[in-house]
Amino acid sequence: MIVCWQGIGVLVSVAILSVSTGPIVVQKKDNQSSNGVSDALNYALQSYNFMSKEQYLYKSLNFTLQTIQVMNGKEYVIDAEIGRTECLKGISAQYLSDCTLMQNPGNMQILACHFVVLTWRDKNILLQSICKDNQ
Repeated sequence: MIVCWQGIGVLVSVAILSVSTGPIVVQKKDNQSSNGVSDALNYALQSYNFMSKEQYLYKSLNFTLQTIQVMNGKEYVIDAEIGRTECLKGISAQYLSDCTLMQNPGNMQILACHFVVLTWRDKNILLQSICKDNQ
């Protein structure tokens, strides 16, 4: 009888292990100060600034996010407000944080953006980038 229970225990352990290594998806709110979140947001902003036809850089004003665990990676769903800065692409400040927002009402622009960034195997992939005027 003991052998039978041990056998069942091993089978249950193997079944649990095989299920837990499959494509488990867990949704949770992430800590906004974690490195993964900062990396995902920075990657989304760099990608937006690179692909944008604007001559000025944009930076994040505030954001909310949701993290989804996908197998060995994470998918960051970020809703952010971004603002036009006084920094020109390729010429201005080395760090986006050093750029000040446009103050002139004619040039000021705030966008509401939805980004989805997949972080997998130490690489970031921008899956979605949608921005529209927030004013």
